[in-house]
Amino acid sequence: MIDTKELRRLAQAATPGPWKTGQYLGSLRQFVIHTDVGDKGRGSDVAFTSSAFGSDETVANARLISAANPSVISELLDRLEAAEKERTIDEQRIADLMADLNRVGHEIDALRAELDALRNQEPVAWLHETRRDSDVVTDAVKHVWGKSVVGALAAYSIPLYLAPGAKGE
Repeated sequence: MIDTKELRRLAQAATPGPWKTGQYLGSLRQFVIHTDVGDKGRGSDVAFTSSAFGSDETVANARLISAANPSVISELLDRLEAAEKERTIDEQRIADLMADLNRVGHEIDALRAELDALRNQEPVAWLHETRRDSDVVTDAVKHVWGKSVVGALAAYSIPLYLAPGAKGE
């Protein structure tokens, strides 16, 4: 686990960046990490290598250390904190959506149960009607039974059901 608070404290205490790498002027065998910012604006050397200058690994290490200067570390920590806050917000949004989905699922289940109860109930009465207007009768019969009726006088019966919560007497 990365201790981001300690890393930020160390970055704030270190010589500010940007840092540069190069051959140490006093030796062909050393590589230096240098900054133009530093004590009283004169710039300062941040670190020296102790290995021979010609080593590819030494040069790569020095360049990595130089690239990971305090301002870069601070910016990376800022980005990490922002991403963690966004992730927390996203996780809360997901939790809220899941709660909504769960609630809607319960409502759907309750509506299904009501619909099943309506489908299974027996009619409480029958409406019997005789009309001379064959178009009205034909349309009603087609609607209820899907059949057509021919004739000037027709009789039909329509089942009546109680609405949910109604009391039949």
